[in-house]
Amino acid sequence: MKVKTAFLFFVCVLFTTFCSAQQDKIDSLKKVVATAPEDSNKVNSLIKLSDKYRLVSADSALTYANEAKALGEKINYRKGTGYALKAIGMVYNLREDYVNALQVWKEALKIFEEDSFKVGAANMLNNIGVMLGILPHSVPWLAQSSTAMAGVILAVVWQGFPFFAPLFVAGNEWDVYGPRQVGRQIEEVLAGQMHYPYFPVPLETLAATIRYHELAEETLDLAGVRVTTRYLNHPAPAIGYRLQAGGVTVVYATDHEPHSPHHPEAAGEPERVHREDERHIEFLAGADLVIHDAQYTLEEYPARLTWGHTPAELAVDFAGAARATRLALFHHDPSRTDDALDALLARCRARPSGLSASTADNRDGSTGGCRTHARHTRHWRDSRGYHQARWRLANHGNRVCAGQRRAGV
Repeated sequence: MKVKTAFLFFVCVLFTTFCSAQQDKIDSLKKVVATAPEDSNKVNSLIKLSDKYRLVSADSALTYANEAKALGEKINYRKGTGYALKAIGMVYNLREDYVNALQVWKEALKIFEEDSFKVGAANMLNNIGVMLGILPHSVPWLAQSSTAMAGVILAVVWQGFPFFAPLFVAGNEWDVYGPRQVGRQIEEVLAGQMHYPYFPVPLETLAATIRYHELAEETLDLAGVRVTTRYLNHPAPAIGYRLQAGGVTVVYATDHEPHSPHHPEAAGEPERVHREDERHIEFLAGADLVIHDAQYTLEEYPARLTWGHTPAELAVDFAGAARATRLALFHHDPSRTDDALDALLARCRARPSGLSASTADNRDGSTGGCRTHARHTRHWRDSRGYHQARWRLANHGNRVCAGQRRAGV
């Protein structure tokens, strides 16, 4: 009994201390707002006050956010204006006024994109995307559309499925294709990840008509596209897609790990290719575009064996061996910084792709590095962050460009 009483007393002391600290912060921010000149510091303080009051007094939170927006516009502090709009949207969201929340978040997104402020843009994209996914009834241009949508969804993994807004709209029809699971059907897998408390909207509430189709390694025709599937090397069942239409071939192969840890730079080891890696190269062969898993670097990979992903350098090797025309490196590690991406870009540019030296020649006759332009952008979301990266490399006539990766997917 004494222990229980002491514990409750300790909890009360902690709670009181926390509340006191929060009030001190509020008082300090109010002092800044009352005494500071009309500058960016005052705008930021107003936004922080709005955040502090959001769950206590929505009216006060909205007042502070609107003051921050007005001052930000007056002094042309666009970053502050964008975050003030975000704060206004958060209050609308709390009040379940989703249309206005989306509207102000779209305004904030426009400001952040125009000013190339990637952190803010990523944050707004996240807010807008989540709301469009789980609350499409709040979006007039979706819910009130007079044109029903129908289509095919080819899935490798499923985490992004419940954020596809057209699934929530009655009258739409979707055929969902995905890898055959072990002991469970696709619908059971989706229902499991959308079960409370993992997700607020259960699968059975989706208003669209959804038909599920399980795939193994096979070839089929879907909506005029010839689709060939191949199992990928991943802890959970996953498949890649080779799509052929109009004389163009695209291969999508993410969530894949090489079947052998060997790579050409391993000193003292003979050249060899695992039979399943040969099959993977055959699957990519001659594609106009290969979109490939590239989560790790070669240095990181030994500590992550069996995790189901490919080092970027080996993705370049695979595409080079397959004589692909263009490569998009996809599924980058979410912790990769911009500087680290630049270093990885330089390494991939210089890499001979595990082929003979002649195949690493550039179009201008030089060897090694690439002469084409490279650029990348990175978007952060929360503490983990996500980024988009694009780059182009030339390697014996092959064009290689690294594409986007969304956090945690």
